[in-house]
Amino acid sequence: MLKPYLIAYNVGAMVGWGYIMSLCVDGLKTGKPIIEIWKTMGVPLMYVQSSAALEIVHSALGMVRSPLSSTFIQVMSRLLVIWGFTWWAPACHEHYSLLLMVMSWAAVEVPRYLFYSLNLIPAFSGDKMPSPIFALRYSLFMVLYPTGITGEILQGVAALPFL
Repeated sequence: MLKPYLIAYNVGAMVGWGYIMSLCVDGLKTGKPIIEIWKTMGVPLMYVQSSAALEIVHSALGMVRSPLSSTFIQVMSRLLVIWGFTWWAPACHEHYSLLLMVMSWAAVEVPRYLFYSLNLIPAFSGDKMPSPIFALRYSLFMVLYPTGITGEILQGVAALPFL
């Protein structure tokens, strides 16, 4: 039962992040102000990112090989940003850093969760993984982690007057 659950979790996370990315892209394409994009994607973002807390549980229970300490730090740092700054500070809802952060997260998470999902299926595991998915999984983060972290820091700065 573990493998089907993990596949479902990873596919759900991939779809969730894809949905958030599509809301951001659609908002940008139609010229919506950032605050209007937030009004559309804010609640889904909070659900999708908050569900990542399950990854801490997965690691703690040995369901996955991810180290608990790094999983805890990564998940909790994002939760701190979205629940500690972004959700509560109105200035964060209209600051450009919101889209920098969220689109960086989504662009790295969609291929990551796709990779994890496929890796659980024997036909794609190990060296059977399609090389474009493998390449995206292990290269996008080099650009998107720094942009995501920059967005996170700037969200914190934008929230300072509200803390």
